[in-house]
Amino acid sequence: MKALIDPDSSYKINRTLAIDKIKRQIGRWLLAAATARRLKPLLEEIALNLQKFVPNRSRPRKPQPKPHRSHAYQRT
Repeated sequence: MKALIDPDSSYKINRTLAIDKIKRQIGRWLLAAATARRLKPLLEEIALNLQKFVPNRSRPRKPQPKPHRSHAYQRT
């Protein structure tokens, strides 16, 4: 099944998940050449995990004091 995502769609690839999946496979690819047979399942799994993108969803955190002083200012 081939389906392309419209560039204007609100669904995007979860890049954090995609990078995690690629990092798990990169060692195997370096030891044995990455072939289409090995790449296809990874791309299919990444394509199954699309997430709806909501613009302006993240907000800055409230300023909080640090839990402890820097090591340079602590007693030894």
